[in-house]
Amino acid sequence: MRNARRVSPRPLPLRALLAACSLPALAALAACGGTTAPTQGQPYHPGKPGPTDEPPTFLSATSGSSLYVVTARASTGTVAAFGPALPADASLYEVDQLTVSADDSRVALVLRAKVGTTNWTNAPDTLVVGDGQTWTTLLQEPSYSLSYQASKDLGLFAVPTPCNGSATTPSRSVIVRADGTHVFDQPDCTTELFVYAFAPNGSYFVFQDQATALTLYPAQPGAKGVTVSPAGLVGSAFETSLIVFDTQGGNPNLGRWIDTSGAPLTVAGYAPYTGTPAGLLDIGGQLVALADRRVNPVQAMPAGAQPEEIAGLAGDGLVVLEASQDTSARLVDAAGNVLGTYTPPAPITSPVPDGLQVIRVGNGAARWLTKTGSWILFESSYGTPPPGGDGFQTYELSDELWLLTDSDGKAAVKTVPIRHIPTGQSGVADERSYVASGDGKSVIYVDSATATVHAIDVATGADQAMTSSFQAGSIGTRCDQGCVVF
Repeated sequence: MRNARRVSPRPLPLRALLAACSLPALAALAACGGTTAPTQGQPYHPGKPGPTDEPPTFLSATSGSSLYVVTARASTGTVAAFGPALPADASLYEVDQLTVSADDSRVALVLRAKVGTTNWTNAPDTLVVGDGQTWTTLLQEPSYSLSYQASKDLGLFAVPTPCNGSATTPSRSVIVRADGTHVFDQPDCTTELFVYAFAPNGSYFVFQDQATALTLYPAQPGAKGVTVSPAGLVGSAFETSLIVFDTQGGNPNLGRWIDTSGAPLTVAGYAPYTGTPAGLLDIGGQLVALADRRVNPVQAMPAGAQPEEIAGLAGDGLVVLEASQDTSARLVDAAGNVLGTYTPPAPITSPVPDGLQVIRVGNGAARWLTKTGSWILFESSYGTPPPGGDGFQTYELSDELWLLTDSDGKAAVKTVPIRHIPTGQSGVADERSYVASGDGKSVIYVDSATATVHAIDVATGADQAMTSSFQAGSIGTRCDQGCVVF
């Protein structure tokens, strides 16, 4: 069973991505690998567990011949079904592309025939959405072809549909709501339309055509589109407004903030900025977060820090500094004083191979950065590149928790080892996909050998298997900023 890919922020069509990342002001926006919101843990989600409870972690699972989505909570050590069984036989189908809405109220997934089963090459992919009560089938596409994009509430989906026999474009766009209502069906394959952005609440979507023109459509059947740029990129999309960068004659350092009719907006505090990997923007030495029609000041840039190092905020005014894909990190205060550092442990392979390198692995999901407690899980791979060839021969893996602050938000830096093990030649079979539990007190992963869900206590590093009658599959991806999955 495949792991759902973590896809926040959403990747863009290649030509749009290249164009977006050539604009310096877009360094923090979704096009270039950041967001425009702070990444300080996962907030309490209305309609789910109360503030003192743990929001769930979602996974795919099987029980006998049935397929399920299940929820795991480290605080209780239990795994439970999220609604009824999925409408598919577990011996013939698997769950792929499992995503979870930002408020935990809805999940989406693709039911896909298992390789090698009877007629698997002809069995269609099926996009299914559930709310914990029922499952709704939205669309079917040919075998192993369905991918989708969605708004962060999983209320609106875009699915490229193959244009069989078309000599001009490979696909046409279909936009559908979570209740199955078709909002937009591209009538033909004469031009290719990319869904460039969704409103977070699914109230509108923006198409980019082959000439890079941007057209905004309300998410209503038969609604007329409004051209918001003859050639451009969407920097940020909010509930009632968006930021558009015009690539022909526009300001490359500051996008136009407009409403959903295309009319310009004046937003106090919005000025040329530099982006950060944390999704915050540096405007004149002040870290800010963009929201719908407003700029929210967060805190001052630490003295001596560079925007490209800002990986997140921790505790009471502290900042995590990391270089891209670096294996080390620093915790600093507002004055730039270093309060703690992380570096991977020394290798355990003896003798140490010539040219041994340490690289960061993992999907970066396992981190918890809040006002009251913060930590990052570092996954490091030790290996050597083969002479004159591709690949990486892995010798060992190290997983460690770097604890940053206490419950009062004060610096309390220490390292909690999880494991440091020798590996097989590739190391792939030994890798894990870690995520933070909903309350940040544990790290959750699936032991692929036993198909069990495990929780690691952040404070002590103790590893405990959860009680379950299910065989766990892959951990779902929360759509905090928007989702695209393949």
